[in-house]
Amino acid sequence: MTKTQSWYFVAENGKIHCYRKKPNPLLGFMLNKLGCIDMGIALCHIAVEREGFKFKKEADIPARKGFIYMGTVG
Repeated sequence: MTKTQSWYFVAENGKIHCYRKKPNPLLGFMLNKLGCIDMGIALCHIAVEREGFKFKKEADIPARKGFIYMGTVG
């Protein structure tokens, strides 16, 4: 059985764009909540190591098929 992360990061031009997988309609509610918690934990690790940590939604971020843009670490 292969387990995949429900989120991933794309580093680009000194920023990190954060995405999460679109939830499965059958298991959506629970997995959606857990995916957001997991992403929050990962962002906390980045915040500890990155001076001047800022997380916000930006305009004109490229869409990723099957994923939802959550925000950008700048």
